Amino acid sequence: MNFKLNRSALVQYEELVAVSKDNARWSFLNYIYLQFQMSLLVAFEMSKTFRALPAAFKSQKELLAWADTKKQEICPIPGLSKTQALITIGSKEGCELLRGQQFVWVRAKSNLYRNAIIAWINTHRSTSLLEHHKLAAEYCTGLARALEAKDIRKNISDAKRKRLSQEFHQQASNFMDAAQSQQTAIKSAHLLFQLDQTLDADHVINRKSLNKLPEAWVMIAPVISGANQSFGRLIEAKATKFLPDTEVIYFDAITTLKLFAPTMPSCPKKANAIFDSFEQRFQTSVELNQEFIRARATLTGLLDGTVADFFRAGN
Repeated sequence: MNFKLNRSALVQYEELVAVSKDNARWSFLNYIYLQFQMSLLVAFEMSKTFRALPAAFKSQKELLAWADTKKQEICPIPGLSKTQALITIGSKEGCELLRGQQFVWVRAKSNLYRNAIIAWINTHRSTSLLEHHKLAAEYCTGLARALEAKDIRKNISDAKRKRLSQEFHQQASNFMDAAQSQQTAIKSAHLLFQLDQTLDADHVINRKSLNKLPEAWVMIAPVISGANQSFGRLIEAKATKFLPDTEVIYFDAITTLKLFAPTMPSCPKKANAIFDSFEQRFQTSVELNQEFIRARATLTGLLDGTVADFFRAGN
């Protein structure tokens, strides 16, 4: 028997695992998270600034001009038109910090952004399907136990908790059945994609900030769903909108935090702990350290109410 797995339980368990196990991710997606985060780390550490990478452009024209200047290959995304989404890949003739790096870009107004990130992810899945089914069985068993321990979905009734726990135990059994052979693993591959619900396709620069740029293109990033939604509500809602003459928008420390954080707490004390972990991922320089200091002060102010809004760099 197959179930449509409960998304809230999946999202909360993914966040629980990430917080308690050193920012770990569900293995079917782990390579993608790591690849994307390492691409950012390399660029920011080498250049000693978060402004090393653009996160959005006024239109596809500016994106393609940047790609041409930096000698980025433009590649299609399977199943999607280049008028809606594309991938840039750093060529060996281009600047060192972008060599081999891949970034997914979409037209900000397009509703195909999740299709774009999933299609890109599907070209990078690591490990055999058979092994992934075994890992998925372990994952669903862990999730069922987290439900039983009331570590997640804390406000649901006991009856619903029991039902959800039974469903995830049953799905764990389904995954083990699928792991019996390569043939059964391939036949049951669709079961694995249910666990992709823990991933959000995030507009690195939130779309509301781009309201005055109707033809904007923006980088898409894989992020944990719960952290992304909290960040949008607590932080991005307070970001100033970009003006119509803005041609390129760059990364900054606060925007980058969203792409690394396992969760996004609502109080300054917990936010500082998350920021500490984020900062420790980098080999900091004097220049990067100054950006971290400013970002921490802004983040704390946004959460305690002493800062009403914040500005992100563009030109």
